[in-house]
Amino acid sequence: MKTKYYLFIPLLFIILSCEKEAPNSTDISGRWHLLNFVSTYFSSFACQFEPEEVIWDFGPTMLTIEQNTADQASNCVEFSTGTFSYEIIHARDKRFLMVDSVEFGEIVLENNTLHINGNSRSTGLVADGAFYLLSR
Repeated sequence: MKTKYYLFIPLLFIILSCEKEAPNSTDISGRWHLLNFVSTYFSSFACQFEPEEVIWDFGPTMLTIEQNTADQASNCVEFSTGTFSYEIIHARDKRFLMVDSVEFGEIVLENNTLHINGNSRSTGLVADGAFYLLSR
């Protein structure tokens, strides 16, 4: 009988000493601040934003974009404020963001940074996409 306990105790110790999993590093839900936007469509241009100027808030199926600038004309691009449906699609072993059935591009999460590469699409590479850099 004691032999069974001696085998059970190390197993229990191993189970209890395992670290808990880190938060889901593939989950984009929550509030993100757009920091940088680069367009390569026709003429290239880049925009930089302060953390509270353009906010993307991902819910379970809806994305709310909020632009909080006093003078929107001073920005080099204006983002539509509103709520949009979104989904993450998987193709070519990568993940892609679709907003209102429009593909924005490949998404990559690194630490608290979300990169959206509009030149990488689910169907392959394109030359006229946009790049987005968001931070939590």
